[in-house]
Amino acid sequence: MVSAVDARKAAPSPPIGRGLSYPPLPQEAMESLASYLPAFQVRRVIARGGPPSEPSAETHQAVVLFVDVTGFTQLTEELGQRGPAGAEQLSDALNLYFGRLTDLVTAHGGEILLFAGDAALALWPCTPEALGATAAVAAGCALAVCQELSGFSPAPDIVLRQRAAIGAGPVVMMEVGGSEGEWHLLVAGDAIRQAAAADSQARTGEVVLSAETWAGVKGVCRGEGLSGGHVRLVTAPKAVPLPAPALASGAELERVLAPYLPRVVRARIQTGHGAWIAEFRQVSVLFVTLDDLDFRASETLGRVQRAMTAMQTTLHRFEGSVYQCLMDDKGTTMVGAFGLPPHALED
Repeated sequence: MVSAVDARKAAPSPPIGRGLSYPPLPQEAMESLASYLPAFQVRRVIARGGPPSEPSAETHQAVVLFVDVTGFTQLTEELGQRGPAGAEQLSDALNLYFGRLTDLVTAHGGEILLFAGDAALALWPCTPEALGATAAVAAGCALAVCQELSGFSPAPDIVLRQRAAIGAGPVVMMEVGGSEGEWHLLVAGDAIRQAAAADSQARTGEVVLSAETWAGVKGVCRGEGLSGGHVRLVTAPKAVPLPAPALASGAELERVLAPYLPRVVRARIQTGHGAWIAEFRQVSVLFVTLDDLDFRASETLGRVQRAMTAMQTTLHRFEGSVYQCLMDDKGTTMVGAFGLPPHALED
């Protein structure tokens, strides 16, 4: 599922984690390794030959699809009462739902950026000239997701429902961190802000487009106007399914991607336990929201980097870790966690 270009040889990167290092992964584990990162990031990191030597930021044009799912909280609470068996059932339900969502996005030429709780963010990077045509493809994908996954029932009396929103325009791709060899990708900017605003007007089963997205697709799509220039999508052209990109492989892939992976994922894939990551644990979660960020300003990279460095060094000191750095409908947030493997805290 991952496209890549030939990797350039480079000096070994620092071991991930607190001086932790692991033997090379077996060849069959490479697909699992790459699947934890967005495909465009895999291509980008391999082309460069590894993580950056310093924080970096690049601005691109892209179409963003935000899919917000309801019903997972109830599902998690019910299965959480069943112990280890419930954890496996929850893992199966998540894989079925988000696996099919991923297949639909990939078939329409998009790439999953991240899963944030019970929501998914997908991305279609493109040129400025292709923004409208790309948005039309993403619109068709959003309708397919809402139609095919409508009424998905992973357990008796529990039905998952979703709504979707689309934004189109500039995004900034930042790579920040570097403390103890760990790096994080933050994709932020106007396209995500648009999708978040459009999502606030979407009801269950609906797809809502931002005004900027509608301007590029109104010649080929039908919609109904909403307040603020948003448009509820009615029809969109059906896209021809695209072949899955070739898988990147080789020992070089492991070396350049390891600094972006959570330590627990890297360790469990190494020990052959990649299929057994699902478990219920007592954890404490820390959300840090970064307010008043202007992603068009040059100084924003430095502000985000200082915040990430403070998060990484402080959490590592107390045996925590930075789980995610993201922009979604709740703003720009860094998420930390205490109690994730390999640490187990009594209280």
